[in-house]
Amino acid sequence: MTRHRAFTLIEILVGVAILAIVGLLIVQIITATSSASRMSNAGIDAAAQARLAFDRMGIDLAAMVRRPDIDFQSTSSFGAAPPYGLVFVSGVMSAGLSGTNNRGYSLVGYQINGTTDTPTPCLLRGAVPIAWQGTSAASVTGYQTNGLPVSLANIGVTLNPGDFDVLAPAVIRVVVGYQLYPSGESVLLSDGTLLLAWGQVVYSPPVRLDSDKNPSAAIDLSRVSSLIVGVVAIDPDGVKRLKASEVTALATSFPVPQTGQYPVAVWSPIAENVGGLPSGVPLFARQSVRVFQRAFPINPYGLIKE
Repeated sequence: MTRHRAFTLIEILVGVAILAIVGLLIVQIITATSSASRMSNAGIDAAAQARLAFDRMGIDLAAMVRRPDIDFQSTSSFGAAPPYGLVFVSGVMSAGLSGTNNRGYSLVGYQINGTTDTPTPCLLRGAVPIAWQGTSAASVTGYQTNGLPVSLANIGVTLNPGDFDVLAPAVIRVVVGYQLYPSGESVLLSDGTLLLAWGQVVYSPPVRLDSDKNPSAAIDLSRVSSLIVGVVAIDPDGVKRLKASEVTALATSFPVPQTGQYPVAVWSPIAENVGGLPSGVPLFARQSVRVFQRAFPINPYGLIKE
């Protein structure tokens, strides 16, 4: 009769150890794959938020009323109160007027702020219609005798907090740069800097000069070839789990670039160095940060539609 030899205790322990190691490796592979998939999806969602912001800005800026007598306001870094990041007159329709007064012109603005429904800071867009031929905005249609733009404060309408709606809830930072025409001429910036324009991007807008060669508060779009807009976006699902202070801390980690620098070139190393971002912000949020930029060509003094 054949006698079968049983496994020894040592053999059983070795087998269990091998199975445990194989199981651990499988778990690690699954975890790594799941984490990579999750981060990839977060990056895709962040990119979708940036694209949403860029596409809407593109529509508004493409229809912007570019006339020497119409003001344009912009700051390099979007704020939560006036002056907002961008405010300008655009040939886009917005609700609020009826009849012949509503000819499809609006005062459009962008800001970074929170709302009642979305308390964490994010990109908001506001628009109010302008009664283009109305008595309250009659001065808009005529050139000023001194050649300076009509102030946006004098066109008969203003942007109030209630006029803004959430555009991109996961866009937490927006910076605007001004690509100068390479004319080789002297350009005065709003911060008082005087430089020669060789096509560089600056983050203090060029301003106009009045007849006495004194700077005015009006931005001189004739000096600008493109607006360079940089945005910082995170995973829209993750932003719902963050506090407003955490979003602000993350956003302020991305500074306004210096003259001649582009947002993505400055911000990419910051976003990739997850350990260098504020430690008080949850890791999942720091890992989901993505940075983007887009150039919006500006055609000075384009014709308004009639």
